[in-house]
Formats: sequence, C-alpha cells, structure tokens
Amino acid sequence: MPNPLFVGQLKVGEDGNSYPEFFDSSQKLLNTYHKKVGNKKIRMSISGLTDKKIRSVEQNNYYWGVVLEILADHLGYIGPGEKEDLHNELRSIFLVRIGKLGEPVVESTTRISTALFEKYLEAIRTWSLTKFQCFIPLPNDVEKPDESETYRRL
Repeated sequence: MPNPLFVGQLKVGEDGNSYPEFFDSSQKLLNTYHKKVGNKKIRMSISGLTDKKIRSVEQNNYYWGVVLEILADHLGYIGPGEKEDLHNELRSIFLVRIGKLGEPVVESTTRISTALFEKYLEAIRTWSLTKFQCFIPLPNDVEKPDESETYRRL
C-alpha cells in the first residue's frame, strides 16, 4: 500500500509548539485514512515540497469557479464528478513531464508553483478559445463572489 501524502503547513500554537495544519482536501483524506487504519500507530514525516510559493487559494478558486465552470458548461461536463474528470483531462494535456525513468508523469495542481499554475491557466484559456471558441475571462475581469459563495474545491 503506497504511503498517502497529506499537504499542509506548520503553525505555531499558543504554547509555542509547532503543529501541522492540513489543507482542506488533505484533512479530509487524513480523516478517511485514520478511519481505515483505526487506532494503529502510523509514522508521519514532514518535509518541504518546494522553495517556490505553491498555487494560491485565489488561483485555485478562479480555476475551479471560473475556468472549469465555464469550460465544463461549454463542453457539456455537467454530471456529478464530471468537472473533476475535466480537471484530470486538462492536467493530462498541459501538466505532463517526463519522469526519472522516462515515463510520462501528470503533475498535481496542488504542488506546482504560482508561476507554473498561471502558465497552466493561460494555456487552458488559449486552447479553450482557439479549439472551442470558448472565452474564459482573466481573474481580474471576473466579479468576485460574495463571502457566502465558495468556489474552492474541497
């Protein structure tokens, strides 16, 4: 069984000690994993993923709430889980690199830098317009949702 990866950051508590704070999707995965293993002891290690700033929450909100929303609607990805399918298809088109053994590796959007994520978004906007005549506005050209709405993928 492969070791799961939980992504988050270290926070300093009121007592001065550091504690892991997991991002929403990792927290859900960790909860599911904990239910599966029960009260068994598990070994966890903490390591830095990158020196670069990882994709921002604002970029993620724009991606799931604008880019994928518009493109999914335009292409007919409207059923349950189909936006996730579209996300995976886009990653397999635009976020593939060659691994150490020469095999293709599809990058996760959760681990790429803000700069690479913007290049990914630009590639999708260009592809969407040229291939499907589907215009996706830039982040600053979109009205920000009010606080009661959330576009962030959990």
